[in-house]
Amino acid sequence: MRAVSLCFFAFLLCVSFSGEDKIKWKADRPLSWKDFKGKHETNTGLHAFTYTEIALKMLDHESPDSLLFEVICTFDKTKSSVLKGKETDSLLKHEQGHFDLGEIYTRLIRKKISETVFKSATISQQLNTIYKACFDQYVKEQDKYDLETDHSMNGASQGLWNIAIQKRLKELEEFGLTAVSAGVKK
Repeated sequence: MRAVSLCFFAFLLCVSFSGEDKIKWKADRPLSWKDFKGKHETNTGLHAFTYTEIALKMLDHESPDSLLFEVICTFDKTKSSVLKGKETDSLLKHEQGHFDLGEIYTRLIRKKISETVFKSATISQQLNTIYKACFDQYVKEQDKYDLETDHSMNGASQGLWNIAIQKRLKELEEFGLTAVSAGVKK
């Protein structure tokens, strides 16, 4: 199971991307059960809960005609949890899939930003439109992932999803850097 956080406040996100309680997505840093430090709600019927965030913030202007943004996907250790005794490899791989889907949509946001020429008067509205459209798709896909894999219980479907997720990460590899620039005009 997953939870996602819409981390877009007004037109720019103002959160810290670092800290011991959050893990930035990295291909060489898979999740482990030690990362799930939150208190597990037993009344959910779920064996594990992954909390991811997609965060966006504007960095310094590169030049008068370009903007620089940072878009990252993080896993929140304090809000992610697992039911004691249910820490299986297959369930962990499923939870990693939720985090990886977060990175896919983070890369899609970066791609959309890089393809956009922003108007200085409407930067916040344009960013919000891009973010919300990608985020809405992300939430739907997370739900579809849980439904089709039956929260990791359908091994065949989980295997297909694992392959598809890795393929999409590879396809979006050029948007793997956290910083992205975009044009701006008056």
